[in-house]
Amino acid sequence: MKTLQKPTLLFLLIVSLVSSCVLRSLHPLYTKSELIIDNRLEGSYIVDETDTWNITKADNQAIENGDKLYHLEHIQNGDTVIFDLFLVKLDKYLYLDFFIDEYKSKPLENEFAAFHLYPVHSFAKVSFDGNQIIINPFNSQYLGKLIEQNRIRISHEMANEDILLTASPEELQKFVIKYSDDENIFEEESFILKRKG
Repeated sequence: MKTLQKPTLLFLLIVSLVSSCVLRSLHPLYTKSELIIDNRLEGSYIVDETDTWNITKADNQAIENGDKLYHLEHIQNGDTVIFDLFLVKLDKYLYLDFFIDEYKSKPLENEFAAFHLYPVHSFAKVSFDGNQIIINPFNSQYLGKLIEQNRIRISHEMANEDILLTASPEELQKFVIKYSDDENIFEEESFILKRKG
C-alpha cells in the first residue's frame, strides 16, 4: 500500500473524497450515543474507474468508540489513504464522519510539512439505496455565505475562504439536525458509491 508522499496529495485526496467543497471541523459530529453499526455500509464500492472505496468494520477496542469504528480504504489514481469512519444517526438521518487514520499513524516524508497539517473531521449525509451508498456533501460555499451574513451562528474560523468549524460535537449536532431538511445546505450532486460485484 502506498503512503502519502506530499501534503498536496493529502489535501487533494480529502477534497476529492466528498466533492470540491468539504466542510471541515476540529471536532467530530458524534458522541458515543449517536454512533451506530449498519451492515449495509461494509463492502467494496466504485465511483468510477479511478476511484474505489473499501469499507470494513474495524472493531478496535484500543481506541475510544472502537466498537463502532469502520475503516475506509480510499484508492484514487493508484494512491491509497485509510480513513477512520463512523456512522452517525441524528434525528431521522444518517451521516458519515471521516478522519484520516494514515495521517495519525504514518508521517509524511517532509516532516516540516507534516507539522503544518492539522487533522480535521469532515462529514456528509448518507443514505442507502439497494447496492448503492448515496453521499450528500455539505455545501460549504453556501454555508460560508450564510455565516458571513450572520444567518447561521456556529463556532468557526475562516481560513482564507475556507470554513473551519470549531463547534463542539453537541453544537455540531444541533446545527446538522436544524438544517437537515434544507436542500440548499447540501451540494446539488450526490456522490454515489456502487457496490462491486
